Amino acid sequence: MSDVSWRAAPAATTSRWCARSRGGSGRGARAAPAGAAREYCWSHFLAHNTLELMSEMRRQFGSLLEGIGFIRSSDGGNHHRGSGSIDSASAPHNKHVGDVGLLRAVICSGMYPKLVAVQRRGKRCAFKTAEDGKVDIHPSSVNSHFGTQFPFPWLMYCEKVKTSGVYI
Repeated sequence: MSDVSWRAAPAATTSRWCARSRGGSGRGARAAPAGAAREYCWSHFLAHNTLELMSEMRRQFGSLLEGIGFIRSSDGGNHHRGSGSIDSASAPHNKHVGDVGLLRAVICSGMYPKLVAVQRRGKRCAFKTAEDGKVDIHPSSVNSHFGTQFPFPWLMYCEKVKTSGVYI
Protein backbone atom coordinates (compact mmCIF):
# COMPACT_ATOMS: atom_id res chain seq x y z
CA MET A 1 0.00 0.00 0.00
CA SER A 2 1.58 3.31 -0.99
CA ASP A 3 1.99 6.21 1.41
CA VAL A 4 -0.40 8.35 -0.62
CA SER A 5 -3.20 5.79 -0.96
CA TRP A 6 -3.81 5.33 2.76
CA ARG A 7 -4.12 9.07 3.34
CA ALA A 8 -6.78 9.52 0.68
CA ALA A 9 -8.60 6.22 1.24
CA PRO A 10 -12.12 6.44 2.69
CA ALA A 11 -12.46 5.54 6.35
CA ALA A 12 -14.78 2.69 5.40
CA THR A 13 -11.98 0.76 3.70
CA THR A 14 -11.05 -1.13 6.87
CA SER A 15 -14.63 -2.22 7.54
CA ARG A 16 -15.20 -3.33 3.94
CA TRP A 17 -11.93 -5.25 3.97
CA CYS A 18 -12.85 -6.99 7.20
CA ALA A 19 -16.29 -7.86 5.83
CA ARG A 20 -14.70 -9.38 2.72
CA SER A 21 -12.19 -11.34 4.80
CA ARG A 22 -15.06 -12.89 6.77
CA GLY A 23 -16.87 -13.78 3.57
CA GLY A 24 -19.50 -11.12 4.27
CA SER A 25 -20.65 -8.30 2.10
CA GLY A 26 -18.63 -5.19 1.48
CA ARG A 27 -19.27 -2.80 -1.38
CA GLY A 28 -18.65 -4.96 -4.45
CA ALA A 29 -16.83 -7.55 -2.35
CA ARG A 30 -16.26 -11.22 -2.99
CA ALA A 31 -15.60 -13.66 -0.19
CA ALA A 32 -11.91 -14.21 0.44
CA PRO A 33 -10.65 -17.78 0.67
CA ALA A 34 -9.88 -18.93 4.20
CA GLY A 35 -6.48 -17.64 5.23
CA ALA A 36 -6.16 -15.22 2.31
CA ALA A 37 -7.00 -12.24 4.51
CA ARG A 38 -4.41 -13.24 7.11
CA GLU A 39 -1.82 -13.82 4.38
CA TYR A 40 -2.55 -10.37 2.94
CA CYS A 41 -2.11 -8.83 6.39
CA TRP A 42 1.11 -10.74 6.98
CA SER A 43 2.61 -9.67 3.66
CA HIS A 44 1.64 -6.00 4.23
CA PHE A 45 2.75 -5.85 7.89
CA LEU A 46 -0.82 -5.51 9.18
CA ALA A 47 -2.43 -7.21 12.16
CA HIS A 48 -5.61 -9.00 11.07
CA ASN A 49 -6.98 -9.10 14.63
CA THR A 50 -6.38 -5.36 15.01
CA LEU A 51 -8.24 -4.64 11.77
CA GLU A 52 -11.14 -6.77 13.01
CA LEU A 53 -11.11 -4.88 16.33
CA MET A 54 -11.09 -1.52 14.52
CA SER A 55 -14.01 -2.61 12.37
CA GLU A 56 -16.03 -3.62 15.42
CA MET A 57 -15.16 -0.36 17.21
CA ARG A 58 -16.33 1.64 14.17
CA ARG A 59 -19.61 -0.28 14.16
CA GLN A 60 -20.11 0.35 17.88
CA PHE A 61 -19.21 4.03 17.54
CA GLY A 62 -21.69 4.38 14.66
CA SER A 63 -24.40 2.77 16.77
CA LEU A 64 -23.65 5.12 19.67
CA LEU A 65 -23.78 8.16 17.37
CA GLU A 66 -27.08 6.93 15.99
CA GLY A 67 -28.41 6.28 19.51
CA ILE A 68 -27.87 9.91 20.56
CA GLY A 69 -29.37 11.19 17.32
CA PHE A 70 -26.12 12.49 15.83
CA ILE A 71 -26.56 10.43 12.65
CA ARG A 72 -29.57 8.78 11.04
CA SER A 73 -29.54 5.15 10.03
CA SER A 74 -30.57 4.27 6.50
CA ASP A 75 -31.17 0.62 7.44
CA GLY A 76 -33.50 1.00 10.41
CA GLY A 77 -30.74 0.70 13.01
CA ASN A 78 -29.34 -2.62 11.80
CA HIS A 79 -25.56 -2.22 12.29
CA HIS A 80 -24.59 -5.85 12.42
CA ARG A 81 -21.49 -7.16 10.66
CA GLY A 82 -21.75 -6.68 6.94
CA SER A 83 -24.21 -3.79 7.27
CA GLY A 84 -23.17 -0.95 5.00
CA SER A 85 -25.14 2.03 6.37
CA ILE A 86 -22.43 3.43 8.66
CA ASP A 87 -19.72 2.97 6.03
CA SER A 88 -21.75 3.88 2.96
CA ALA A 89 -19.99 6.74 1.14
CA SER A 90 -23.40 8.02 0.02
CA ALA A 91 -24.73 8.36 3.60
CA PRO A 92 -25.22 12.00 4.67
CA HIS A 93 -22.82 11.62 7.61
CA ASN A 94 -20.05 10.53 5.22
CA LYS A 95 -20.28 13.42 2.77
CA HIS A 96 -16.75 14.59 3.69
CA VAL A 97 -15.21 11.09 3.54
CA GLY A 98 -12.59 12.09 0.96
CA ASP A 99 -11.68 15.48 2.46
CA VAL A 100 -8.08 15.01 3.64
CA GLY A 101 -7.87 18.67 4.71
CA LEU A 102 -10.79 18.20 7.09
CA LEU A 103 -9.21 15.05 8.50
CA ARG A 104 -5.96 16.95 9.12
CA ALA A 105 -7.88 19.77 10.84
CA VAL A 106 -9.72 17.33 13.14
CA ILE A 107 -6.51 15.51 14.10
CA CYS A 108 -4.74 18.83 14.63
CA SER A 109 -7.49 20.09 16.94
CA GLY A 110 -7.39 16.82 18.87
CA MET A 111 -3.64 17.10 19.42
CA TYR A 112 -3.73 20.76 20.49
CA PRO A 113 -1.57 22.15 22.16
CA LYS A 114 1.05 19.61 21.03
CA LEU A 115 1.64 21.44 17.77
CA VAL A 116 4.79 22.68 16.13
CA ALA A 117 4.83 25.46 13.55
CA VAL A 118 7.08 24.66 10.60
CA GLN A 119 8.64 27.85 9.26
CA ARG A 120 10.53 27.74 6.01
CA ARG A 121 13.68 29.84 6.01
CA GLY A 122 15.26 29.60 2.58
CA LYS A 123 16.47 26.03 2.21
CA ARG A 124 16.01 25.20 5.90
CA CYS A 125 13.01 24.68 8.18
CA ALA A 126 12.66 26.01 11.70
CA PHE A 127 10.35 24.24 14.17
CA LYS A 128 8.71 26.25 16.96
CA THR A 129 6.29 25.51 19.79
CA ALA A 130 4.38 28.04 21.86
CA GLU A 131 5.96 26.75 25.10
CA ASP A 132 9.58 26.17 24.16
CA GLY A 133 10.23 28.27 21.11
CA LYS A 134 12.76 26.55 18.85
CA VAL A 135 12.71 22.76 18.89
CA ASP A 136 14.37 20.15 16.71
CA ILE A 137 13.20 16.89 15.23
CA HIS A 138 14.77 14.01 17.14
CA PRO A 139 17.21 12.06 14.92
CA SER A 140 15.32 8.80 15.59
CA SER A 141 11.92 10.33 14.73
CA VAL A 142 10.07 9.10 11.65
CA ASN A 143 9.97 12.76 10.60
CA SER A 144 13.74 13.16 10.56
CA HIS A 145 13.97 11.78 7.01
CA PHE A 146 12.28 14.93 5.66
CA GLY A 147 15.36 16.96 6.53
CA THR A 148 15.02 20.48 5.20
CA GLN A 149 12.05 19.70 2.93
CA PHE A 150 9.27 19.25 5.47
CA PRO A 151 6.05 19.17 3.38
CA PHE A 152 3.50 20.57 5.86
CA PRO A 153 3.11 23.87 7.79
CA TRP A 154 2.29 22.07 11.07
CA LEU A 155 3.63 19.06 12.91
CA MET A 156 2.04 17.23 15.84
CA TYR A 157 4.00 15.40 18.50
CA CYS A 158 3.27 13.13 21.42
CA GLU A 159 6.22 13.90 23.66
CA LYS A 160 9.20 16.21 23.95
CA VAL A 161 12.66 15.18 25.11
CA LYS A 162 15.05 17.70 26.61
CA THR A 163 18.72 16.79 26.44
CA SER A 164 21.19 19.22 24.92
CA GLY A 165 18.18 20.79 23.22
CA VAL A 166 14.43 20.27 23.03
CA TYR A 167 13.50 17.45 20.64
CA ILE A 168 10.14 16.30 19.40
